Amino acid sequence: MKRILFIAALLVLATGPFAQEAYYSVFSFDSFIPSVMVNDRAVNLQHELYPEYYGRVSATADLRWVRANDSALAAFWTERGDTILHILTELSGIAWRERAFDLFLIRYFPSNGSPDPLIVPIGGLKVGDITEAAPTGNIMQFNLIYQLSQRMLDQTIQPRYGGDNGMAYHPLMRFGPYRRDNLALLLAIAASENIIGIDSTKAAWQSAFWKRRSPGLQVFEKYIAPEWVLTPGNTLADWVNNEPYGSHLVAVTRPPTRPAGTTTGPRRFVEGLPLKGVLGVTVSIDEDGLLKIDTLDTYRLGYANGLRRDDRIRAVDGRRVRTARELVEGILANLYNGGVTVQIYRGGDLQTLILRPIDMLPPGEDTFYDNGYMSPDSTSIDTTDDYAPGE
Repeated sequence: MKRILFIAALLVLATGPFAQEAYYSVFSFDSFIPSVMVNDRAVNLQHELYPEYYGRVSATADLRWVRANDSALAAFWTERGDTILHILTELSGIAWRERAFDLFLIRYFPSNGSPDPLIVPIGGLKVGDITEAAPTGNIMQFNLIYQLSQRMLDQTIQPRYGGDNGMAYHPLMRFGPYRRDNLALLLAIAASENIIGIDSTKAAWQSAFWKRRSPGLQVFEKYIAPEWVLTPGNTLADWVNNEPYGSHLVAVTRPPTRPAGTTTGPRRFVEGLPLKGVLGVTVSIDEDGLLKIDTLDTYRLGYANGLRRDDRIRAVDGRRVRTARELVEGILANLYNGGVTVQIYRGGDLQTLILRPIDMLPPGEDTFYDNGYMSPDSTSIDTTDDYAPGE
């Protein structure tokens, strides 16, 4: 795979707490950047994220834990924060419009972070009674850069920031794991290679932790990473604005389509209802009594959240599921109420995925064909493939 960014540089061993320092002459470092304050005292924010949990556990005590354990990330931001903001500006082709914002460090969050407000969990990823340890070291540093990349892309579409950016209207900027998330990943990798180094960056975004949270990673590795090389002279905005609305890349990253007759809210399980529906999977019982995914629709919620063919499902929200009915009922019970955890065996390893609703196209709406370059019938789609639609 080509490197996301190749720049002649002087790399020297760090004398401080980080792997290396990089000095590049290609960046100007003369653009405006916002003021960012590390906030590790947001007790109310932590409480509001888990009101039931913090009805019996002290959120104040957990924030004291954060202050005792966030020194590495806080030091990383103190030393590299301004550099990160500058490099993101120059590689994205997007100007920061915010004057200031907080970087909230909290103990628990349902995912690996949030771009707005900018949140990075220090303790773990907590959904229901399941808590997974938060990443540390280079993976945590890369996660921070990724959340900032998402925040930067958000500026192009949020009216409160003012201005107008043509890339905001491009189909590739649509929310979802194949499009916007992959653009943020591209920007994060390019910036991170200049902050923590090429090898450390690759180890971070190809880690098991990151792969579990990047259902669009196969699309990224196959279609975007080999071609889209970011530099200050060829920015992310340049790549997006030069991509035709009817290109093959736009087609293969098409958002999942909501099945006809479904709504965005939960629905009760009906005996005999096929699993295809909103989840887009069919299952059978294997020789160990586990539910095994037989077919997988890449336009549906299951694939977009990371489920793959031949995954064997052990539990939903910590409860064993032994029938298709138990699987559907377990997922739909909390899917629209913070998401659900699904424990699976994949390649002999026990993993935990978090399933959440995503922005899905209504039936028949193909917004990426708006300019008439393609017709919906011009791309052959195999919706049971484990890669991108159209392959």
